Amino acid sequence: MDTAKTAAFAGKFYPDNPEKLDELLENFFIQTVKDYDTDTRAIIVPHAGYMYSGKTAAAAFQYLNRNVKNIFVIAPAHRFDCNCIALSTYDYFETPIGKIKLNKDLINEISQYEATEFIDDAFAREHSIEVQIPFIQKLMPNAQIVPILYGQVSNKVITKIIEKYWENKDNAFIISSDLSHFYSQKDAEKIDAYTAEMIESLNIKDFNPLQACGAIGITGLVEFAKEKSYSLIRTELTTSGEVTGPANSVVGYGAWILTEKSKSMFIKEQFSQLVLSICKESILAGIKTGNSLDVAEKLYPQVFYETGACFVTITLNQMLRGCMGSIFAHKPLLNDLAQNAYKSAFSDTRFTALTEEEFSHIKIAVSLLSEPENIDFKDEADLMEQIVPYKDGIIIQDGNNRAVYLPSVWTQLPDKRLFMESLKQKAGLTPDHFSKTFRAYRFHTVYIDE
Repeated sequence: MDTAKTAAFAGKFYPDNPEKLDELLENFFIQTVKDYDTDTRAIIVPHAGYMYSGKTAAAAFQYLNRNVKNIFVIAPAHRFDCNCIALSTYDYFETPIGKIKLNKDLINEISQYEATEFIDDAFAREHSIEVQIPFIQKLMPNAQIVPILYGQVSNKVITKIIEKYWENKDNAFIISSDLSHFYSQKDAEKIDAYTAEMIESLNIKDFNPLQACGAIGITGLVEFAKEKSYSLIRTELTTSGEVTGPANSVVGYGAWILTEKSKSMFIKEQFSQLVLSICKESILAGIKTGNSLDVAEKLYPQVFYETGACFVTITLNQMLRGCMGSIFAHKPLLNDLAQNAYKSAFSDTRFTALTEEEFSHIKIAVSLLSEPENIDFKDEADLMEQIVPYKDGIIIQDGNNRAVYLPSVWTQLPDKRLFMESLKQKAGLTPDHFSKTFRAYRFHTVYIDE
């Protein structure tokens, strides 16, 4: 006889009337801006009451591939203490919309993993999975679910599960988590911005469980993305204070989608014209007002609010007219684009300030930089051997002397030796300089031009 887990939070976290629930879900998707022309098979979404976080969840759910057949819902156990992965023996989970089937074959496979147990009691009053199910039923009514609750386990277990089942295009993954809990609105915004940067940079070395109740699930997905050179793209970052008004105790919510490419390539494919437009608008603002573009005047796609580093190059009659940029991502990409475009036009000391007459004839190119990676080497010969011409941008540093060449410089200096000698001279060093304190870093760029 089939068994079904009844809904425990209908009428509390979301409507218990099926028509009202469907209408609410429909309104979430109507109200949600769709920034990206893409789909995904992995998302991070919050799990609070719908009035607080439903719209944020919809911001990521709208990108979930509609053709998937199995959805792994990976969530923290809030009301059941365990040091394991909890699985369910139920045949169905039920919400006001109806029943959704569990994929028992996949669940039985996962039960063979170390630190997994069948514990139906863990699911009895757990909202972190239940609130995701109506979204799934709305968008993919024929999909089956694989509900996974975790207690105090290593995030590596989550990573392994995602790795094992990712290659099958029928599978998708929902990582259920809220962000900071019960800070003031101001503090929550700071903490959640820090958390978002860790997620988006795939740097979770110091991720603290207090940053997100689903920290294990989030970091498990981030580790997977890092191993595969994928990226997590933000769709929304907010707090319950946006609904209740700024308060001394709010909960943070964020939503992200996984893309199977670098963030820079994602931006190029989705927003090349917008990237160039921001730069041109900032230069024009500089000509007319003396200041860079005021990016606060309108809203941009969420990925532009993620930290990013870029170089902006201006050419006039195919000749360099200015080039300035950032080596390290330390501010929202939107700001970096606007400020570096302005600096390239008006602050490059090799040139006079760009004029209004010149503006209509310039060409803009933008290099989006990856995070610099330290190059370990025994000596200079070892360093030179590791450098890949035309692919690697190189940063060198010795004491206070530092310089950078973009990968595009290889077209002018294709010889490794001449490339390095020129870079040393740019840093204020002699062409033959080398020392025990000499450091080198590589980075890659995605190039966007007119």
